[in-house]
Amino acid sequence: MLQNDSDELLKYKYTFPQKYAAEHISEVREELMRRGIDVLKFDDNTYIECVIWDFPSGWNEVLKEMFSELKSAGWKSDNKLKYNFSFGSITIEGLKDDSKVHLNEIVQRYIKKLHQTCTRCSSQDHVEHFEDEYLCQSCMIETFTKRTVDDFTDIGFKYYTPPIYSNEEGFFQSIRWNEIKQVRLSQEYDNLELELCKLTEDEESKNNDISSSFLRDNYINFNSDSTINFFELLRLLAINFPSESVKEQIDNVLSGLKFCKICDRRAIIINQCKICKNLHSSIENPDKRFIEKFGSAEKFIEYRRNNFLEFKDEYFPVRFIYDNDRSFFRTI
Repeated sequence: MLQNDSDELLKYKYTFPQKYAAEHISEVREELMRRGIDVLKFDDNTYIECVIWDFPSGWNEVLKEMFSELKSAGWKSDNKLKYNFSFGSITIEGLKDDSKVHLNEIVQRYIKKLHQTCTRCSSQDHVEHFEDEYLCQSCMIETFTKRTVDDFTDIGFKYYTPPIYSNEEGFFQSIRWNEIKQVRLSQEYDNLELELCKLTEDEESKNNDISSSFLRDNYINFNSDSTINFFELLRLLAINFPSESVKEQIDNVLSGLKFCKICDRRAIIINQCKICKNLHSSIENPDKRFIEKFGSAEKFIEYRRNNFLEFKDEYFPVRFIYDNDRSFFRTI
């Protein structure tokens, strides 16, 4: 319902009507007027506010600087900024009217500055493109910390629970091994999904509660592509969960982990290393072209290893996983 929309969201909808149905925009206009917001007074500054609101908060100040410089150079809001969000990734192309060279040069200069600015905290210290964001190392560490299962003991372990609602904060909590009543492990190629359930099969079959809070409190999900120490969790789960079928399933997964000659970690699942992303088959059986180029399979592997070490030193996310995910330290 529109009554629940913030003023900022309503202004955004009215400023970008092409994204919504015409009937909806009419209702938005009525709601804005009901709140005492006169849409007839919307101007260049309104457009700027809506664009900045649409972007990550860490970029606010840089975008304000950009639009301030654009306005000083004669820009008007009918020459809109071309940008889009695709699967969470932000792409800024420039201005709609590319004939205004001096204005587009300003935008291009600020695009570079945005890519050097953390989308969360505005830091410009060691910012890298990570997944769908541009993050500084501090914000990346915060993300990795939340993705880490840790503090393993004979009693249980610690993990992070993300917020359900926008007015909540996530939190770290511990779970005891004996709280886990069911384990569901599935695999699709090299990605594994693990669900731990605090309900017995009988309790689960009798319960129809599908509220977000109930699901959060009784189902815990981990993923091998994002959870740090995922395979360490599997190893300890096999020891501490009293089910032979679960133990057998986990043992089959862990025994399938292969040693990678490139990154020196036991991180290969199926045919790809989870750390350096090299294909196991291409390393074990190099193409003849590479053997001819480098002189031998050993020299080809050495070349690929040096490439990885350089990449690891330059790209913080890979370096963090390499140094901190204990799953791949252990010889299983």
